Amino acid sequence: MDPWTRATTGSNETSGGPMDVGRSLPRNLFAAVRMAGHVLTGPLLRRRRMSWGAVPEEVSSAWPGDELLPDPSWTATHAVTVEAPPERIWPWLAQLGQGRGGLYSFERLENLIGCRMRNTDRILPEHQDLSAVPEIRLAPQAALAVARVEPGRDLVLAASAGPPAADRRVTGGLWSFHLRPAPEGGTRLVERLSFSAGPSRQERLFTSPALIEPVSFVMSQEMLRNLKRLAERRAGPVPDRRQPDRAGSSCAGARRRGRSAREYDETAAALRRPDPDAAQDRELIRLATLAASSHNTQPWTFTVAPDSITLRPDRSRRCPVVDPDDAHLYKSLGCAAENLVHAAAAQGRAAEVALATDERVVVALDAPGTATATPLSAAIETRQCTRGAYAGRPVDREDLVVLERAGGLGRVRCLLLTEPRDLAAVAEHVASGDLAQLNDAAFRRELVSWIRFNPAAALRSRDGLAGRATGRPPVPSRMGTLLARFLLRAGAQARADAEQLKGSAGVAVFVTADDDRAAWVEAGRACQRFALQAEALDIRTAFVNQPIEVPELRPRFETWLGLAGEHVQLAVRFGHGPRLPYSLRRPIEDVLADPPGSRATRGTAVRP
Repeated sequence: MDPWTRATTGSNETSGGPMDVGRSLPRNLFAAVRMAGHVLTGPLLRRRRMSWGAVPEEVSSAWPGDELLPDPSWTATHAVTVEAPPERIWPWLAQLGQGRGGLYSFERLENLIGCRMRNTDRILPEHQDLSAVPEIRLAPQAALAVARVEPGRDLVLAASAGPPAADRRVTGGLWSFHLRPAPEGGTRLVERLSFSAGPSRQERLFTSPALIEPVSFVMSQEMLRNLKRLAERRAGPVPDRRQPDRAGSSCAGARRRGRSAREYDETAAALRRPDPDAAQDRELIRLATLAASSHNTQPWTFTVAPDSITLRPDRSRRCPVVDPDDAHLYKSLGCAAENLVHAAAAQGRAAEVALATDERVVVALDAPGTATATPLSAAIETRQCTRGAYAGRPVDREDLVVLERAGGLGRVRCLLLTEPRDLAAVAEHVASGDLAQLNDAAFRRELVSWIRFNPAAALRSRDGLAGRATGRPPVPSRMGTLLARFLLRAGAQARADAEQLKGSAGVAVFVTADDDRAAWVEAGRACQRFALQAEALDIRTAFVNQPIEVPELRPRFETWLGLAGEHVQLAVRFGHGPRLPYSLRRPIEDVLADPPGSRATRGTAVRP
């Protein structure tokens, strides 16, 4: 289980390099101070805040969507001139939302209260069509209905359950964006916020201008400025009257963080490129280490012989709380063994996997010319556990048949669950697992010990759950450990996982008749083969093992699946979605049980 998730990435369609959209720690801290100052000053600066950037005509005008809330308690209108046509600005508005393009504001502050936001500096093609999008999420548990859409002109979001009908008014609030030609050239981007006080004390507090208005002003101001810069950057050169770019931080800490992020990405990319000068056996081990493992612990060592590669469990990297019987550890060995099979095929060598009477997993290798590469061989370097949200569209029936066949390896059965009612039921089991695990202090400590909160920490260990690979903003390790106490909330995680399952195309469950080491290794192989096949079809995968990992819940999950004497070993959700940054792997020297040149391997370990 990985609570540090995101779902915003895509091909870079902007001109220029990456842009820090609301992630700079100094700017976020300064924003918090500004919010506190505006709250304390109260009405003194309210008039300026309510109409920041807007001309009187824009403040007094009725904008599309206003009719849905005709008598608001208070309204704010903000605006900015963008030196770009509307068609350059609209794509950024179309992909607004959590799990989409973000809100382009202060990402760290939003995530501090559990919004799980990730601002992108790229156009995301999969989030451009709003015609079938019922709501835009501000957080995993908070959403606004898409009430009005006129591409290139108006986007109206409403605080109501479901899109408001033409004759139905909303009761909570409206948030709208409007694009109009600017008299002096370019486009006016106008934001309107309207709130109506509800009957309960909580609703009145939420809509109170004393609190929400100053906080939303600071966030909106940053949002509009970032939208302006993003659209203008994509449009090309901007006239001199543009406001100066102040989004990035020039402090040495920000530069160091940027270097660490670049080094992380370069290291991850290098791990997934073949080395033309490396021996064949070394390449096989590199590809084997790209397999999935619990918490990315990489609990394996390799010994190379002339006609085999042997895997042994590295028990120093076991997770005794979540995996007390080492089942996940042996499944991880199975995943690595399956990678070896397909990597060897790419070298023309047939491979056969066997579990020895002791703890070893032996991959026997035939002579060259006994096998040919498969599409799964090519998928090894690009496969990843994509822990973000998926697009919510189904997988083609023909692809489902191929996936089911790939996951049914040997004595392992692969069950594909694709019906909405089944996914909802799986979500309930996963939520029960989240509640049980995250309310267990020992589990939380073990999980946090494997989280790498910033690229520098991930580069030092080359293992674990890297925040960069899951979309979390980098924070110092000590701060991250402290924040995890407040952000790792069982209920919030359960709701977030339920949303991710709701957007998935299906769940693959891997079942075996036995529940021993041989079954665990074979289940790992089948799951890895399924993931490689999914990657070959451009389908994303991620584990949802919570109901399997909690002993009290596993029988209940198996009963719901209708298993008679069989055992569920692994569960994986799958669907269409964007790629995320890759996780890291340990150097090959660290996983070789008998490094080249040692007595055990001298003269036999490495072949050209």
